[in-house]
Amino acid sequence: MHWTTSYIGARYERGAQGPTAWDCWSFARWVQKAHFGRDVPFQPTPASLGSIAKAMPAWAEEFGWRPTEKPTDGDAVFLSILKHPTHVGIWVADLKSVLHCPEGGSMLHDAFHLKAAGWRVRGYFAPVA
Repeated sequence: MHWTTSYIGARYERGAQGPTAWDCWSFARWVQKAHFGRDVPFQPTPASLGSIAKAMPAWAEEFGWRPTEKPTDGDAVFLSILKHPTHVGIWVADLKSVLHCPEGGSMLHDAFHLKAAGWRVRGYFAPVA
């Protein structure tokens, strides 16, 4: 069984911080801590998609995450349906997929299924070790 299996199917709720429901940021924080042993700071979910799009690059810089062209296991993946990133997931290197928690609940998407669901990768970011 792959390590991602226990994370798939977590319930999504905007602004939720777990343990019974998550938004994308809190889900990514939970996976980072539980599986990779990394503490990612709490950030409240901004009220609008525009505010989220403005906040995400600032958060990456604030946390010292560096953009990378070659993601490794556990790197953050910024995603969007529109022009700017408004969603975050976790890169799963051996499956070449993104573990994330969108509306509908957490799931694992490869490039084909991300595209089919309307998601576009806007960047990979290597968290501070």
